[in-house]
Formats: sequence, C-alpha cells, structure tokens
Amino acid sequence: MNLHEYQSKHVFSQYGLPVPNNHVVTTSADALAAASSLAGHSWVVKAQIHAGGRGKAGGVKLVDDVDTLTHTVGSMLGSRLVTIQTGEHGQPVNHVLIEETCNIARELYLGAVIDRSSRRVVLMASTEGGVDIEKVAAETPEKILKTTINPMTGSVTWTPGNGDAGSHPFLVRVTDSALEPLTAEQAFSVTIAFWAKTCPKLT
Repeated sequence: MNLHEYQSKHVFSQYGLPVPNNHVVTTSADALAAASSLAGHSWVVKAQIHAGGRGKAGGVKLVDDVDTLTHTVGSMLGSRLVTIQTGEHGQPVNHVLIEETCNIARELYLGAVIDRSSRRVVLMASTEGGVDIEKVAAETPEKILKTTINPMTGSVTWTPGNGDAGSHPFLVRVTDSALEPLTAEQAFSVTIAFWAKTCPKLT
C-alpha cells in the first residue's frame, strides 16, 4: 500500500495524532479556497508523490501571499517531479497539499520498514530528523536506532532473571478500531523454573 502524505496525515488525525491543518487540492482555483480556510498568512505547498527528497527537488515551497500560492500550485500540478528516489523520469504530480505553517522546535525521524530477509517490521528512530536521513544512514548509521518487531508477539520481550522464578500472570489485549471498536482479551500464566543456576525454563 502506498499512501501520499495527505492520506497518511488523515490517518494520523483519526487516531488523535497532532498534524497541521491542511487541505489537498487538484486545481489552482481550489488553492485559494483552501488557503482562506487555514490560519495565518503563509502556507507550505507540497507536491504529492510516492517518493522522498521532494524538498531539495523543489516539491516543497513556503509561500506568503495568495498570488505566489496559486502560481506555485499551478506549476506543480501536471508536472513530473524528479527526486533522488524517482529516477530520471520523475513522478507525476496530481495532488498538492496546502498546509498551515508551524514553528519547528526539534526534528525527529521515525519510520517503519519491512525487512524481507527476517520477515519482520523494523522500527527506526533518530534524533537527526529532517531531509537528510539517507545521508545520516550512510555516514553515521550509529545515530539511527533500530528494533525488530515480531508480527506475532509485537515489540515486547522479556528475559527472566534469577529473581523471576514462579508464576507470572499476563493479559493480552488486541484492539481493532478500523471499522468498529473491537477488543479481545486473553489471560494466561507463565511459570518460570530455574535449573543449572542461570538457565530459565518456561512451562
């Protein structure tokens, strides 16, 4: 599944994550109506394609008047944006996101990718957020933290210690709110027994 930025932000907002107010447009005329419904007198204009590197390729612009806004939207729509991830022919721009501006105190990077070799989701995070995450990965990979998530058990892991012998109750709760709120719970108990000094045995 490939989602544009505006589609992803709509999903985020449905789950209560804060995102700047925005509108997606497909014509220059729509841009004026979108801007008038947003707060402030400056806007971020973003070409919507399935590729990164848009900012350095001219696909993200900050504008502070309606004439520049309509001109920028008009020049983006119908064009092919070439970035470091698109190849030489670029990708067509059929949608443009117009967004309220905000003050940026700190940029962080958080992403999830599928590692096909391990058949796991890898969650990546870095304090070096922004437009150059590929450069960070190539030059200073230690600044990107990674954790592998098992699709069956999630990201929770537990290694029993010497003081953990005995019975431990667990409650697993699964919630699916895609269509209707649906929650299922299962309680179970894990008994830890130790032998050979340090080897835990789960029963």
